[in-house]
Amino acid sequence: MKQRLRVWGERVKDFLWPMGRSCMVCGCATRVQSLCPDCLQALKDCQLSPEEVLDRRVSEADQVFSALVYGGVAKKLVWRTKFDALEEAGIVLGYHLAVALQAYGITGTLVTWVPMPSKRQRERGIDHAQLLAREVAQSLGVPCRALLARTARDQAEQHTLSREERHENAKRAFCPAPDAPTLQGEHILLIDDVLTTGSTASACAAQLRAMGAAAITVATVCKTQMEG
Repeated sequence: MKQRLRVWGERVKDFLWPMGRSCMVCGCATRVQSLCPDCLQALKDCQLSPEEVLDRRVSEADQVFSALVYGGVAKKLVWRTKFDALEEAGIVLGYHLAVALQAYGITGTLVTWVPMPSKRQRERGIDHAQLLAREVAQSLGVPCRALLARTARDQAEQHTLSREERHENAKRAFCPAPDAPTLQGEHILLIDDVLTTGSTASACAAQLRAMGAAAITVATVCKTQMEG
């Protein structure tokens, strides 16, 4: 396991540390393409231990995996992807998640993502989870396809809601995407940026199960610490 984690770290370093320009977190001049050495080390410090990567807060999924704790440089990169529409940050996070999944031998037969409300996608010009999913799928060599859509009634953003409101909102938030295939026998790898209460991922997993998925793994870049 230590060797696999060492390889994971080296592969991430090789991806983030070619000849480059400036750090997209702190902005300092650097030879690194995406992150300066200090921010790269800070990102590595966000890596979850083997005892922490798996989680049980998504009741409808067979497995729940996260690569990083939601804080520090990891949180800044999520925000740059999500709110600044910086695709480079999303690509870095997606690749980081893919390498972590490979290190732990986790994959699927089809990759999809938690879709964001269409109003927010129009405002931001990016669906960050879709960007992450495509990077993960490309790195793993697995097909990526839109399987879920937001319902017309769902317009609330989960990060603005309380725990109880998240659960209630998530129940009515998702439906099959247009032209979504039947999922008989498929092992779905469901990608999102941050695991918080697990309510959104649970609702997505329940919908995928209703569409025929044989197994569902939720994989997020980051997760928050459990309350209490």
